[in-house]
Amino acid sequence: MEVLITFITLLAAFYGILTYWHKYVREPEDTKLYTVQLFESARERNKQLLGELNKYASANNAYNDHFMQRFTFNDTIQLIERCERELFTEENLQAIRKSSCTGRNIESLIDHLKTHDKHVSECLTHFRYSYLKT
Repeated sequence: MEVLITFITLLAAFYGILTYWHKYVREPEDTKLYTVQLFESARERNKQLLGELNKYASANNAYNDHFMQRFTFNDTIQLIERCERELFTEENLQAIRKSSCTGRNIESLIDHLKTHDKHVSECLTHFRYSYLKT
C-alpha cells in the first residue's frame, strides 16, 4: 500500500512539474515564436504594398491622385514608409526575440500587429482590384 501511495505521489509531482514547464517555459516560447513570425509577415506585406504603390504611382505619375479614404498615393506611401522606419525595425524585432513574452504587453502587441496586417491587406486588395484590375 505504501508503494502505491509513493508511486501516486511521484506521479502527481511529475505532473505538477510538467504543468509548470508547459505553462511558464513552453507556452511563452511558442508565443514569442508566433509574435516574431507575425512581425516578419506584417513587415513583408508592408514592403510588398509599398513596392507596388511606388511602382504604380511612378509609372502613371499618380502620386497626387486619390487612392482610398481621402488619401492620395503619396499620403499612403509616406504613411507606410513611416511604419517601416518606426515600427518594423531590426531593433524592435530583437526586442521581441529577447522579451519574456508574458502578460498583457505581448497580447497587445499581437493584437496591434494583426490589426496593422489586416489594414495593409485591405489596402493591397483595394489597390489590386481597383487599379490593377486583378
